[in-house]
Amino acid sequence: MPIDKIRGQKRTFQGESQAKPLLRALNGEMNSDAKAKNVVDTRSLRVLVSRLQRLGTSEYQSYALNRFLKRYVATPMVLPNYLGNPERKDDPEWQLIWSRNGDRNHPFTELRLVIIAIELAISGHIHALRQCPVCNRWIYGRFEQQKFCSAKCKDVCRRSDPAWQEERRKRAREYYWLHKNKNVR
Repeated sequence: MPIDKIRGQKRTFQGESQAKPLLRALNGEMNSDAKAKNVVDTRSLRVLVSRLQRLGTSEYQSYALNRFLKRYVATPMVLPNYLGNPERKDDPEWQLIWSRNGDRNHPFTELRLVIIAIELAISGHIHALRQCPVCNRWIYGRFEQQKFCSAKCKDVCRRSDPAWQEERRKRAREYYWLHKNKNVR
C-alpha cells in the first residue's frame, strides 16, 4: 500500500467509534429531527456520564444509579433494516429499536445513548469522555493526558497562563535587544 494512503488513515481507539453518537448528543450536534422533537435530554446524559465515571464498588452508588435509570422505560421492537431504506429490501438483517410507546415512528434515542454510556462504563472507557476546559465541548480522550479538543483550545489555555505570558515577555525583550544591538546571527 502506498505511504500516502497509509498516512491518510486516521487511527481509532478502542471505544471511540462506539462513543461518537453519545458525544454528538452531549455536544448538541443531533440531527434536526431529534432537536425538533426534543428527544434527547442532554442534562440527564451529562449527569449519567458523571455518575458512571464516579461509580465505585459502593452498594449505595449502584443503588443511586439504578434509581436514576428507572426513568428510562421502553419497549423493544425488532424491525427489518429496509424500512428506513427501501433499496435494502433484500437485506435479511434486522435492527433493534427501543420505543417509549411501542410506535416505530417514535424511537427512544435517549435510551440508545444511555445504553452506549453504560457499555462504555462496562468496557472501562467511560473515563475517556471529557469536557474541553476552554470551550466545554465533549471529547473522547485518546490518551490519558489529553485535555483539549483541538490545538486552538490548547493554545488559548496556554496563552492565558501568567507564567507563559511572563516567559513570552522575557523572550520579546531579548529579541528586541538582539536586533537593536545588531547581534543577530
